[in-house]
Amino acid sequence: QHLAAQFVAARIRQAKYAVLHWRYSNEWSAVWCRQPVDGVYKEGPIHYPYNRPTCKLIITLNLTKFAEQLKTKLDEWGIKLLYVATPLNQSAPVMTALHHRFPGLLTKSDLMAVSRGKAAGFGASQKLRPITSNFELSLVEQELATRSTLFLGSLISSWTLNVVFDRLGGKFNLEKIRAPNPASIPLDKGIKFFGPIVLVTRGEEVWA
Repeated sequence: QHLAAQFVAARIRQAKYAVLHWRYSNEWSAVWCRQPVDGVYKEGPIHYPYNRPTCKLIITLNLTKFAEQLKTKLDEWGIKLLYVATPLNQSAPVMTALHHRFPGLLTKSDLMAVSRGKAAGFGASQKLRPITSNFELSLVEQELATRSTLFLGSLISSWTLNVVFDRLGGKFNLEKIRAPNPASIPLDKGIKFFGPIVLVTRGEEVWA
């Protein structure tokens, strides 16, 4: 919590910011998605019914268009800063698309710099213990996501569900987030969908 607070103070300050948790990697797809056979998605023993629409969204997603539409929406809502929490490296296609649309995109490299006291606006008297593991990084990023103006999470992700729980105090219907056709059902206040991403406020609406 202390490191997350220091990162906000050093890099975000008083600005509204969003955190995007992008979990959709090859590893994720290997666990949750299967290629269609004759146009039909098959399920293995660990594949739940709600994975099909998300897999289809990810497989067909135009990342350039997604990044453009996300930038437009965040601008409409007055949110200028975006932090991306992801296991992917900076050369991944989704990161390339996001860096192009968000010149000031914040990532784990910025967070690591603050943890080592090597960031602009971070004084020598504010030294913290550097992040030394992916587990520690994940915990701090979850705290950043919990504190953010807007959280954008990945469907079918325990990391995302942990943050949603923290932001809304458990006052949401889990099955609504896992619904086979989430766009067609009423959502709890503060939750909406944006393609394969679930948008979560703290209950107050930032969108029209």
